[in-house]
Amino acid sequence: MNRYKVLIVEDDSVMLRLARNWMQDAKMSTDCATKVGEALKLIADNEYDAIICDLLLPDGHGTKILEKLNEKRCTTPFVMMTKVTDAPLAVNAMKMGAADYLIKPVHDIQLVEAVQKAIRNSPPKPKGHVIYKRESPAYKKMMRRVELFANAEATVLIYGESGAGKEHIAREVHYMSHRKDKPYIAKDCASIHTDTAMSILFGHVKGAFTGATEETTGLIHEAEGGTLFLDEVENLTMPVQKMLLRVLEERVYQKMGSNKDIRCNIRLVVASNENLREKVSKGEFRKDLLARINEFPIEVPPLRCCREDIMLLATEFMRESNEMNHLDVTGFTDEATKKIKAYDWPENVRQLKHTIDRAVILTRTGEIQPEEIEIDEIVNTKNPLSLKNEEDERAKIIKAIEMTSSYDEAADMLGITRETLFQKRKKYGLIRR
Repeated sequence: MNRYKVLIVEDDSVMLRLARNWMQDAKMSTDCATKVGEALKLIADNEYDAIICDLLLPDGHGTKILEKLNEKRCTTPFVMMTKVTDAPLAVNAMKMGAADYLIKPVHDIQLVEAVQKAIRNSPPKPKGHVIYKRESPAYKKMMRRVELFANAEATVLIYGESGAGKEHIAREVHYMSHRKDKPYIAKDCASIHTDTAMSILFGHVKGAFTGATEETTGLIHEAEGGTLFLDEVENLTMPVQKMLLRVLEERVYQKMGSNKDIRCNIRLVVASNENLREKVSKGEFRKDLLARINEFPIEVPPLRCCREDIMLLATEFMRESNEMNHLDVTGFTDEATKKIKAYDWPENVRQLKHTIDRAVILTRTGEIQPEEIEIDEIVNTKNPLSLKNEEDERAKIIKAIEMTSSYDEAADMLGITRETLFQKRKKYGLIRR
């Protein structure tokens, strides 16, 4: 059964067909449109988990669709595809709330992962800031630290494993602070292309680069008075890191192409699942910036260290999935509960949520049975699987892809790099062109 429904808006028939095939291979259902008008009609009659949109369409820019979504306060993730020459429009779309933009030509892994990541990082559908009940000592200890740091003006660095809930903690920091009624702006630095990072964060003046026909503001300006959350901060280039350091030290910045200082008042919260000290030793991250962002560190504990929370979260995710899918799943059998509690959840809260969402869809009504808790058993993260037996290698790769939400996660599960996974997918005919 398809988990997500995606709208593809593309007037190039070849690209439209490829994108549709790639999404369907990734177990997503699709609707297609070739014009802005067609897309808006589909959006009015359907609910989508993500929208893939070409920037230039026969009856206007794809940003018109994004404008309509914003008018309706719709948070459907919006992934753009564009040509290099469309960079200024792409920058504008990112500032309007697009989750990502991809420069054509794009390939299957690139597009599927962009959509999966956009869906994964999209705001929750329930209104307001969702607070999940947690009872484990490790999580409560971390939350005491969050409460202490919330009203401090220094930068907070949130670190922890992938899927542990770092963005959720960033929101907690914001909503516990005196800035809670001001903007909260979140951006995944991995989705910012190096050639537009300066403009997206700081804005640019007219003529700053080829195609910059008008002056724009950046995310720093949008977060004025509130909180700017930068996830995967290690992906920022050195020049951007330098400018960010100036924001922290002097509370000023300059737009791209300008020498004029602009004062700002923001709270910066950053997150990473990388070892930033190692990045510093390799010359990939500024030592002085790390010193500034590491003043108030918060470590989000992995779910396996918070076992008291597992069923609390599972029950809440079941309730949310019931509401979203109009189903009536009532709970978990004892055997299903034992299975959930016994697992280590290497991808943490994110993996638990995806597993429960899938179980609810499979169950539809009544109690969730253990066989509907489709937990992957092919890997132990402490002892990654070595893929040396070609007889079952293909099956294990397929299983890993089915049980994870991205090729990065599948590669981690198998204990190989993403590049190795790509080569093995080619070898076994698992790439559809």
